[in-house]
Amino acid sequence: MPMRESLKDPHNILKICVLVGCTIGTVIQVLNCINKLFHPPVSTRYSYNLNESIKYPCVTTCRRPAFKKEVFKEFNVVPTELTDNFAFVYFNFSQHTLSEFVDKSTYDFYELFAQYGFAGQGSNDDLSVSWSNHLERGRCYTIMPLNRSNVFSPGGGYFLHYKQDMRPDKVDAYGVSMAGFDIYLHDPNEILTYDEDQKDSFMEHIYLEAAEDMRVILDVQEYRRVPTADVNCDPTPGYSKPKCQERCIHQQIARTMNCTVPWLFLPLNHNYSECDSFKRVQMIIRQLAFFRKKYIDNCNCPSACNFTIYKPSIISRKEVKDNTTYPDSLIRIYYSKNLVTVISEVAGYDWYQLFSDVCALLGFLLGLSVMSLVSVLEEILRIILRRTSKSKRTKDDIEDKDDCIVTHRRENKTKEDTFLDYRNMRDYYNFYGKRSVNNISDRNRY
Repeated sequence: MPMRESLKDPHNILKICVLVGCTIGTVIQVLNCINKLFHPPVSTRYSYNLNESIKYPCVTTCRRPAFKKEVFKEFNVVPTELTDNFAFVYFNFSQHTLSEFVDKSTYDFYELFAQYGFAGQGSNDDLSVSWSNHLERGRCYTIMPLNRSNVFSPGGGYFLHYKQDMRPDKVDAYGVSMAGFDIYLHDPNEILTYDEDQKDSFMEHIYLEAAEDMRVILDVQEYRRVPTADVNCDPTPGYSKPKCQERCIHQQIARTMNCTVPWLFLPLNHNYSECDSFKRVQMIIRQLAFFRKKYIDNCNCPSACNFTIYKPSIISRKEVKDNTTYPDSLIRIYYSKNLVTVISEVAGYDWYQLFSDVCALLGFLLGLSVMSLVSVLEEILRIILRRTSKSKRTKDDIEDKDDCIVTHRRENKTKEDTFLDYRNMRDYYNFYGKRSVNNISDRNRY
């Protein structure tokens, strides 16, 4: 009974309505804050660092032409591209292995490099050399610096002298010499992949033709992204999407065929033996060259959150005219300044801000501000009711006044109508009454 009586009081009803409305609004705002935590607004910041020392990129070099075609006859390999379906149709697997063929048909390190140096020292211990086999590029070599350089001039960077035995006269349809070197600048975490997957790696490509001397200066940019529900990236240090994809694809192919070939990128402790039949080799080459997309769909390889891009700028290139080294090629790669551009993303909302917003909303709901809001609404309601009542009274007074005016007009009209009736009767008598008397007099005369 007291509950029902309290609900009849407009003051209590207003309080309940305000409390329910504030509670619903608070719940909606808390849900919005939680959603903002998983989908935060991201801002990008640019900063420029002046480093005392700087890290150099890895340099991966692939030779053109990539293979010694005269060796193909020794292994009964069709002198065409290795991606051809019938390149190994006559290969004698009982006498040779694919590893032997790759070792003899590609160029080793000292057949590719005449000299190499870093930070003013040639062939020093500050460089690490590795290699990888590719179906189209042959054997490529990667030089990685182990230390940073604090010299920002040609003497603090790379000096590479490449050997070449093919003259640059033979060119392709675009006028580019078919004898030269594909040079890739990249972070140590990146690896060289196939062309269609190269877009996911952050490599910069330079083509150095045979008998060419080139100088290249570098700019470096570091990117740091924030992993969110909208941006799927891996913040693990040293993670690389191309490396993850290559391992995933090659492991799937090796598992399917139950054997391996020299062009598969597998862990060192794998248990697969080398393929020893044309059918298996043909299937693996086809999968590597034409069906990579099918295997990529089975890989979970997000993009890297942190990566570095080395941007080269060619400042000079000229033909080598020294008869003692012709048609060898030379290149210098170095920094001209110690400026590093850092582009970092910052999440605009985190757990601390969520906690702060939730506490503020609960304080609004439970604090005195709600009671103050009730008082304000009550006062507004009183003003509205007061003005409404006053307006209604004014309207009633106007209507009463109008009724009086209408009644007065009706009374005046009645009097006026009576006067008109009397006047009409008098005129009728004057006209017709006199005429009747005249007619009677005329009859008596006759």
